[in-house]
Amino acid sequence: MLVDGLANAIINLILFTAMVSYAKYLQLTREKNYTPLAWISIKKHDIRLFFSGIILALFYKLTVGLLETISGAMIFTIDQSSIIDSLIVTLVSSIGFLGVALFEEGFFRGYLMQVILRGFPIFLAIFIQAVIFGLIHYINYLDHPHIWIEILDTILIGLIFGLIVIKTKSLMLVIGAHLMYNVAEEIIFIDSHEFNRAIYFKNYVTLNTSGRLLDLKSLELIILSAILLLLILLFRKDILYKKVYSDTSC
Repeated sequence: MLVDGLANAIINLILFTAMVSYAKYLQLTREKNYTPLAWISIKKHDIRLFFSGIILALFYKLTVGLLETISGAMIFTIDQSSIIDSLIVTLVSSIGFLGVALFEEGFFRGYLMQVILRGFPIFLAIFIQAVIFGLIHYINYLDHPHIWIEILDTILIGLIFGLIVIKTKSLMLVIGAHLMYNVAEEIIFIDSHEFNRAIYFKNYVTLNTSGRLLDLKSLELIILSAILLLLILLFRKDILYKKVYSDTSC
């Protein structure tokens, strides 16, 4: 798993670099500013956004886990003897998933959404990139029992991330959130015997085949839908009433 994590980081960083180079080429040859680097920064404000995304995603995943534990769909487990192993795996996984977050956010929200925004209204551009984002992940869920619920979850995440990027004019918050979402999913939610974990939620379906998986995935679908509706309400002036999007502040 450690080797896989590092290989994942290298592959995605290469893809991210290639994407940025192509966007820079377009900018120089066609005078079109499609570069995702416009929304990636290490300024103090943007660093705060990055860590805010990490905290929010961790809070969200823990909240989902606790709600599923209360409902009986999961079992919360603490193993103090596995703290060191968990720290090592978390560190390596974070490096790998940082590459994933940089590439996927750089491409879907930093490049693709900017391209779509030039020909479509803001909300429609957010919707289109989110649908593509969700369908691209189809292959990741081929072995999941409720594949279309997983895809709908991913589309909702794409919508939420798109709204946040439009509002903040930065990729940093969603990069942090994407990173922590994947790390939390890998470390404290996925049932795996590849390593010992100090803190994790064990899926009750693996212990009792009662068909509860659909219920707990539906719970996350409901929570993500509520978050999306709240953001639409809060950001409605930025996404519904503006006909043209401007990124001059980037």
